[in-house]
Amino acid sequence: MLHGKKGAHVALGFCFGGFAMIGTALADCGPMKGSETMLLSKNKPLFTDYEYIECYKKEAKKNLLIMEAAGWGAFIVLYLGLLVAATY
Repeated sequence: MLHGKKGAHVALGFCFGGFAMIGTALADCGPMKGSETMLLSKNKPLFTDYEYIECYKKEAKKNLLIMEAAGWGAFIVLYLGLLVAATY
């Protein structure tokens, strides 16, 4: 599930760009942090396994950073599009 917050991280990337990415890079993305993850996960028994948790955190952080980068990229494309449109 990776927190179920991908849409919110796209919005964070769009609004705050690199600052949102820095915040996510410093955050703890474990499954215990997300209430939806705990409710909907089929892997609850694995949440006590150290190796699983470390792999989960790494993948969650990677996916959330990708979503924020996509949001930041969308902002840049929108800004450049408006800039080009304003010059014509």
